[in-house]
Amino acid sequence: MCMLTACTGPTYGGGDITILDKQLIGSTYWIVVENTHSKEEGPVKIKVDNENTWNLLEVGRTYLSTYSYKSLDKGAKLESVRHINQGQ
Repeated sequence: MCMLTACTGPTYGGGDITILDKQLIGSTYWIVVENTHSKEEGPVKIKVDNENTWNLLEVGRTYLSTYSYKSLDKGAKLESVRHINQGQ
């Protein structure tokens, strides 16, 4: 028998996110974002597995993204990110 929290898979979130901060903690790359459509959620810390991706993300810019998490309090993992085409 397994506990309910241990048996559930990750939850997926995303949408338009604005980068508030970028952090390098040890050898782990993080971004702190605000989901522009869910202000009640507050800032979310997202782990970025790829240094090149982390380097290309700009503080203050808005991107379309998806991320997975078990608990947003413990952070999330970036699954995909792309520029939002302005004017299209």
